[in-house]
Amino acid sequence: MNNKRALLPYLSGVGFAIIFGFSFMFSRVALRYASAMQLVGLRFMLAVAVLLLLKTFKIIKINLRLKDFWAILPLAFFQPVLYFAGETYGIKHTSASMSGIFMSLIPVFTAGLAYIFLKEKLNRMQMLFIVISLAGVVLISVMSLSGGQAGLGIGILFLMLAVLSAAVYAVLTRKLTKTYSAIEITFVMMVVGALAFNVLGLIDSSVKGYAYFAPLKETPFLWSWLFLGVLSSIVAFFLMTYTGSKVSASQNMLFANLVTVIAILAGGIFLKEKITLYQIIGSVLIIAGVWGANYFAADSDEPAKDEVPIVN
Repeated sequence: MNNKRALLPYLSGVGFAIIFGFSFMFSRVALRYASAMQLVGLRFMLAVAVLLLLKTFKIIKINLRLKDFWAILPLAFFQPVLYFAGETYGIKHTSASMSGIFMSLIPVFTAGLAYIFLKEKLNRMQMLFIVISLAGVVLISVMSLSGGQAGLGIGILFLMLAVLSAAVYAVLTRKLTKTYSAIEITFVMMVVGALAFNVLGLIDSSVKGYAYFAPLKETPFLWSWLFLGVLSSIVAFFLMTYTGSKVSASQNMLFANLVTVIAILAGGIFLKEKITLYQIIGSVLIIAGVWGANYFAADSDEPAKDEVPIVN
């Protein structure tokens, strides 16, 4: 029984990594039919509807008061509001594969914030590998920008906003999961996301004069909407929050390595996106840096009683 419980954080981590890895591809497809705010608003609208349905049939338990919403609100501001604004516009102006590469930086930022706010230790080897990861990002950014693709610079800035927001989320999750369940935190995140992005989307549609729900008539958008609204918004966030309640903040984000690999493969195989040599080299640097930072963290620090070591 103890072995099964110890394995669950691994399985949930791999699960949310696979779903998030494919979410970049589905977002790229959906953005052909909808604006960024429109896509995210409809996505979270579906997520809230599904969660309320599950709650009505008592499949899940959500017991939150107004003060609980206020307690979780700072986390929801960073994830999903700032994160999805950054990710969606980042994907729109770059590519699914490049977005996945940048998301692998999340563990590096998480380690830095965890060091500052949670007092999780960083040693010299971790710092070295963090620099290696940053070198990979600089390589990809400089080489991509030199290609002269329109809007690429702003796309990279939005992706960096998403990375920083996800890192703050990981740190806040570590604290909030001591008080609230993973599904309660996920519910507040989805409600805040639905309110914020639908208001922005409806304003945008009224100004520009397009039908807000028109994309739902398109089959490719519909499938992407279902994947993003149910699997990526509810299942993946639940799994990520559960994993975050069992491991340290920096360890939780280690699974971003797998997200990157899946995002690159999905973009290249299904969307026929070009994968360049500098993207491959940059990806190797980023992933090697993230792996090293977490590996030496495991060597230098004993996990707490409620943590499961991801790297031995």
